[in-house]
Amino acid sequence: MSRRTEWLQVLDYSSKGVIMRRLVLLIMLLVPLFASAQEEQLRKIYDNYLQEPGFTTVQLSKEMLKQMGVKGNIETMTAISTEDKDLLIGFCDDVQKFLSEQQTVMSFVNDGKRVSIHRCGTSGNSKLMTRIFIFTRSESSAIFITLKGMDIKVENAIEMISTK
Repeated sequence: MSRRTEWLQVLDYSSKGVIMRRLVLLIMLLVPLFASAQEEQLRKIYDNYLQEPGFTTVQLSKEMLKQMGVKGNIETMTAISTEDKDLLIGFCDDVQKFLSEQQTVMSFVNDGKRVSIHRCGTSGNSKLMTRIFIFTRSESSAIFITLKGMDIKVENAIEMISTK
């Protein structure tokens, strides 16, 4: 193989490396933008409904959750609910739009109530912030629960809603 051929192979290899590095850099730049867009949508739901008349809001700290016997690494729980039929459709539409972009873990119907559990974040040894979203709706009411913590296990969320 001539020196020119070797040089062209090195050049070709390094250009693939540059493309790969640029691709990785682009992905690294886009991931925070995607996460901040999700945060913005969730913040919009909170801003619209947390203190609105016709909605009930409960926010629990880690200490209160531990006193209630909730297991796992849940830092906070926020629940927003309504039984006002005039507010129900808009609330459900906003929550379902947000949840459509989250990973669905489980959904089921129990006594006429539709329940869906969604996850945002990672699990395992990464120790990243995780959010679990639980949405329950019937013809006359809806409740949206957000659990936030470090590597929350879905099993803890399921146990929490099935026994409390």
